[in-house]
Amino acid sequence: MAAAVVPLLPTWLGAGVQALQTSSIRVSGPADNQSVRFLVFGDWGGLPFYPYTTRIQRNLAKTMAAVATIKNIDFVLSLGDNFYFKGVRNADDRRFKRTFEDVYHAASLQVPWLILAGNHDHDGNVSAQIAYTKKSKRWYFPNYYYKKNYKIPGSDGTLDILMLDTVLLCGNTDPEDEESQPIPQKRNEALYNRQFRWINKQLAESTQVSVTARYILVAGHYPIYSACSHGTTKCLERDLVPLLQKYRVNAYLAGHDHDLQHIRPDTENWTVEYFISGCTNFINPSLIHRRSLPRNSLKFAWASVFSYGGFAYMEAATDSMAITFYDSTGKILHENVMKPR
Repeated sequence: MAAAVVPLLPTWLGAGVQALQTSSIRVSGPADNQSVRFLVFGDWGGLPFYPYTTRIQRNLAKTMAAVATIKNIDFVLSLGDNFYFKGVRNADDRRFKRTFEDVYHAASLQVPWLILAGNHDHDGNVSAQIAYTKKSKRWYFPNYYYKKNYKIPGSDGTLDILMLDTVLLCGNTDPEDEESQPIPQKRNEALYNRQFRWINKQLAESTQVSVTARYILVAGHYPIYSACSHGTTKCLERDLVPLLQKYRVNAYLAGHDHDLQHIRPDTENWTVEYFISGCTNFINPSLIHRRSLPRNSLKFAWASVFSYGGFAYMEAATDSMAITFYDSTGKILHENVMKPR
């Protein structure tokens, strides 16, 4: 496993980290325009008090902007916990400007942002975040869960993305215990059943013979598998994994844990890749749940409190789809290539 693990120090806001030198970033641009390109990260939600951001968030946004410029990205895929610690109150909440618009202001980040809700967003008003879609040119959050399709240039294939609300699926966490599992008693069974039926229907449609989905991504805030402090989300492992394998989903993307991870359990018929990209505001290098993962499945885990965190970049072309993890200096930490379905 390629990983850098350091002791957890009281520098969770990024104090004492060396200043970012964006001029030193060395990232190669795409060879051509025959791909769909996007950033992937969650848990960027700043602070509920002045300055409404963290040093980690602000500095990492510069690296994201540099990579987005070089790669000429099409969109950003955001994985929840958009506003710490209790979401927003209404669609006019100043957090939209202070924590989102003012931080991710670079020209290269003025692309659509596909948004989903995390547990901290559910501690506030998620419907207000959905309503903000009509107030922003780039914030795209049409419903609690939804599907987007992107045509892969130079082919008749598509990239299909399902954006889920895992809090509605599994319940919220205990606000007094940040590392707790979602509490099933906190979920609405009717909403759970409705979303689960929707997931099954959408995945089935993407796998029909007449459909040309070369890649399917499923994204949610809670990870299915994780070595970090929250560990495996039992509800998702039980209910969602069978669907991901049945419909040959390429990867499941999540945040919630404040690190970067790549997990690949061995399966007989189809291998789903599991990625976590959640260290964009706070950082947690814990691997306390490593031994509870499927045997030999942890391929990469990284978080360093001596950095400004990291994020992921993905690129889907006709013959392959790749993910690259970057740290705050633009250094490549880990890469993985996936074949079409």
